Amino acid sequence: MKFRFTIGGKLYTGFGVIILCILLVFLITNQTLTESRRINDRINEVYIPSVQQLEKLRYEIIRTRMLITNWAFVQSREDTEEKRTLQRITDEDLPEIIGGLNKMSLAWDENDIIKKNRIIKSIDELLELYEIVKRELPDMRSYDEDFNVFYARDLAEEGGVIDEKAKEILFDLNNLIIKIRKSVDRDSAEMHAGFDQLEVYLRSFGIGLVLGGILIALLTGRSIVRPVQQLKTALLSMGRGVVPKEPVKITRDEIGEMAKALNTLIDSVKHTTDFAEKVGRGNFDYPYQPLSNEDKLGAALLKMARELGDNERNLERQVEERTQEVVEKSRQIEELYQDVTASIRSAKRLQETILPPIREISTMFPDSFVLYKPRDIVSGDFYWFRQLKNKQLFAVVDSTGHGVPGAFMSLVGFNGLNQAVKDNEGNLTPQRILSSFHTIAQDNLHKTSEENNVRDSMDMALCVFDTNTRTLEYAGANIQLYLVRDGELRELKPNKCSIGSIERENVVFEQHSVSLQAGDKVYLFSDGFVDQFGGPKGKKFMYKQFRSMILSAQHLPMEEQEKEFRLRLDTWMEGHQQVDDILMVGVGF
Repeated sequence: MKFRFTIGGKLYTGFGVIILCILLVFLITNQTLTESRRINDRINEVYIPSVQQLEKLRYEIIRTRMLITNWAFVQSREDTEEKRTLQRITDEDLPEIIGGLNKMSLAWDENDIIKKNRIIKSIDELLELYEIVKRELPDMRSYDEDFNVFYARDLAEEGGVIDEKAKEILFDLNNLIIKIRKSVDRDSAEMHAGFDQLEVYLRSFGIGLVLGGILIALLTGRSIVRPVQQLKTALLSMGRGVVPKEPVKITRDEIGEMAKALNTLIDSVKHTTDFAEKVGRGNFDYPYQPLSNEDKLGAALLKMARELGDNERNLERQVEERTQEVVEKSRQIEELYQDVTASIRSAKRLQETILPPIREISTMFPDSFVLYKPRDIVSGDFYWFRQLKNKQLFAVVDSTGHGVPGAFMSLVGFNGLNQAVKDNEGNLTPQRILSSFHTIAQDNLHKTSEENNVRDSMDMALCVFDTNTRTLEYAGANIQLYLVRDGELRELKPNKCSIGSIERENVVFEQHSVSLQAGDKVYLFSDGFVDQFGGPKGKKFMYKQFRSMILSAQHLPMEEQEKEFRLRLDTWMEGHQQVDDILMVGVGF
């Protein structure tokens, strides 16, 4: 019996070798890092702090040597800064440093501990000599005693007992510091050697893993990937409806068993394909026998052939009937669309009758423009101009919605605005006109009826210009006014409410008054321009960019500004649909 090496055995063997190598690398790395961490802790927690304390001790010994010499040779009171400093060092600082060294020295070598103890003993002897000097010269009067001075200075002078003892201590301290620093260098070298050895191990194992991985990949490719690729090619061909001409090679593993089953399936599909091809050509009586009683596909094909023959004739008749119905419905829909479009275009002509002609606007304001771009055939936005004696009134109105609903709202708004102006003809101020218009709109939209709570409303900006005083009065409902003067843009704020909204009754609209100068320019606009999506990122135009656009064109005549703004809008909208009606009015004074 031939040996059968299964796919699982191949994969487990290959990955097992890789995992074993990785585990070995992990163990070596962990051991190296643990030892390096121990050495590093000893350096950072023992040796380096010990060197710092020893250097501090050396510094304090040098200071006390200078201070005791000063004590002996300079007559001074007992409370001078130098004497108090010496007293603090000998009583507090030196004991604290020595105590810290005693704790750290627990981790030192035995020889270093012996040297440390000898230094501490010498320091104690030095301090006793200091105490002799202090006792001989305790205060100012003691310096008058010649014997005391002679004895103290003999101890403290250069080459004296104190000087020699201090030099001995400093010599031992320097040797001990050098010894501990060498220990630091030795441990650092040991740690670096461990890392170098680890690097060699990692490089060797890395090369071995790469070579082993390549070898495993080649063996896997020959024994697994190539047979699987043959199976894949055969299955993809069958998935496209193409029956392979050659059988798949059979191997001695699970893939070989699948290849054997696939070859059997290919033979069966070839037999069935021949019959299906004949049936597909309309030969429903072509002889065919299922492979067995359990061949459900063959039985289904036979049943399909019989039913196709019966259904073919019925299907042709049904298709003809359905085609006729679709043609008739398409014709009716086309007629309905043409009727609706014609009605809306008629509504557009009626809506245009409420808009003042451009020549009338030019008569009132020679330097002006109207940028009007409805989203649909009809619009919910409209502009309004009226001349009453020395008063020139103009407004921009944005009704709820757009298209046909917006157009109906614009008619309501137009009639309501005219009525409000008529009711206040004796006192034409934007504040009074908007308040009256708000009441009229609420009544017309049945806003006061709880049973008919219509949610529609209008945003509006209204200006009244007195040609005698050159004073511009403005009030707004959710639509602001931009005034450009000497290259700077000023914004007049509206009330935060809508005309005809049920949420606000008895609204008192805020009125702004501005004395206009030659060259001033005023802009009113709905939110359609600033809310339009476009640009390379498909974002809204926004107010900041809108104000910048106005300022960049403020040096041009109003007619040229309208062309510039329309071009900017068309460029911004390129590739994007218009989302709302767009209206902008500009007047130069």
